[in-house]
This record gives sequence, C-alpha cells and structure tokens, in this order.
Amino acid sequence: MDKDAFSVSGFFRWSRTDDRGIRDACGEFFRAGARFLSVDAETVKTLKDRPGRLEELVRIAGEYGLIFRDAHAVWGPGNDLNELTGEERFAVHEKVIPVLADCGIRTLSFHIGASCSYDGTWRGNEEKYRSIACHALERLLVPAEKHRLMLAVENCFEPSTTAQEAIGLVRKFSSPCLGLCLDCGHANLMEPMEGRAVDRMVGYIRQAWKPGPPLFTPEIAESMKEEIVTVHLHDNDGLNDCHASPAELGTIYWKRMALLLKSAPRLLSLQSEVELRKESFLSLAGITETWGKLFPSD
Repeated sequence: MDKDAFSVSGFFRWSRTDDRGIRDACGEFFRAGARFLSVDAETVKTLKDRPGRLEELVRIAGEYGLIFRDAHAVWGPGNDLNELTGEERFAVHEKVIPVLADCGIRTLSFHIGASCSYDGTWRGNEEKYRSIACHALERLLVPAEKHRLMLAVENCFEPSTTAQEAIGLVRKFSSPCLGLCLDCGHANLMEPMEGRAVDRMVGYIRQAWKPGPPLFTPEIAESMKEEIVTVHLHDNDGLNDCHASPAELGTIYWKRMALLLKSAPRLLSLQSEVELRKESFLSLAGITETWGKLFPSD
C-alpha cells in the first residue's frame, strides 16, 4: 500500500465555478487538513479541447499546498468501456491521458458501461459487450503505460457493471497500469442488507435488473481487495446511489472498510465522492474532516 493512500483526495465540481470559487474550495480543503484533490469527470471532459485548464487548476491548488492526484474518466453513453468503438469516442480518453499524467494524476477511473443494461441488450449479448470493453482497455493501456498512469475499473450497480464484471475484465490483463476502483457506495447497494425493502430501491436500479430483482453479492470489497488501486468513498441508505457523507446518511460499516483497505496490497489512494447538496448541512471542510477521522493517514 502506498504511504499516502489513506490521505483522502478531496472531491469538487471544478468546472461549475470560476477561479474565485476554485480558490475558496482549495482554501477550505487546506484548512480542513486535505493534501490531495481529484479531478471530476465533468472537468476531465473539458480537457480534450482545453488541456491547459488542468495546469491552471494545479497551479491554484499548489498555492495552498494541495496536489491533484486522482481523476475520473468521462462516462455515460458512448464513453464507457463496453461502448468504445469509434475514433471520436476513443479520442475523448486518449487525448486527455497525457494531459492528466503530465499534471501528476496517478489514477484514472472508468465505468464499464450501463447502457446495455437499461436498453435490454445485455442479456444474451454478454460476451459481445465484454469483448468490446476488453479491446477498449487494451487500446487505452498503450498511452496509459507510456505515461505511467494507472487505469482503474470501477464497480457499479447494473448487471453489466457489477464487481464480478470488473474483476473479470481486469484479470484478462497483467499490466502494472491496470487495477480496480472500489466504489464503496455502489458496493453497499449490491451487497445483502438486512431489512432492505428491495421494492423501494431507486427506480433506475430496479429498471437495470428487470425482469428480476437485483442480484446481491456478499463481501464485494473483499473479493476486489487484491486488485484495488483506488477507492471512491461515499455512503447511502442501501436504496439509492445518493453519494452522501456518513455524517448525514449512512449504512456502511466503515471500520470494516478501513481494516480491509489497510491490507490491500496495491492501494494508491482514497477519494471522496460525496456530493455537496444545497439542502445538506455539510461543507467541504466537514466532509474532509469526517474522512480524516474514519481513515487516519498516520
């Protein structure tokens, strides 16, 4: 495990504000004791046409002693691994990999792809989609290895994006630049939970698993442990992917998670993925301090 792995990267929507807002966020992260930051997918999406923007962010963060360490790849229909078949779509990722690496980013997390689960084409075509994802990773690993950037495949909550699918995909390769991204909130939705009212789970999750109920699997984090390189930290009520802080809403047993991750041999980083909501009482500082208590870095 990397010596700085338990120093949690701060999460913020950098492209939704101006430079003053960015400075305010950096100041709040700094005062709360953060050392590292992550680049959200919305901001990564802008880098294809405006690569210098990340250098600007790195410069501002550096004024506060903060370092950008992690990033999330552009995701959604057409951009996920099992949908990458055209040059234009590949360019969204291939053009930003060197930009991210040159700015010190160490991990870039990818979704496998959920569209096929929602449009009903996953069942009966599993091997086709797995093959597309495999070929996409094979191609993306070329620039990733050249620039020494770690690609991480994330577990989500649809049939095509489960932890089992992520593990199976990563194990097809032996690259030192490929591993898993454990998303704790997504794992919580897909593990068995006593008393969970499955019929009350958010509609999009139930839609993805039709005609049957979701398939719950115990000990998802344990099954991923050996290949985990980065982790997304957020909590939920077991019904909805609400990206909450444990301080406002939570059902995850974080002590179990901390103990497990301390023995994850390839772990490079933890990242907050808690969303700031207008109705929440939380601040960036409060979120940062919560993670610092749950995952002390010393």
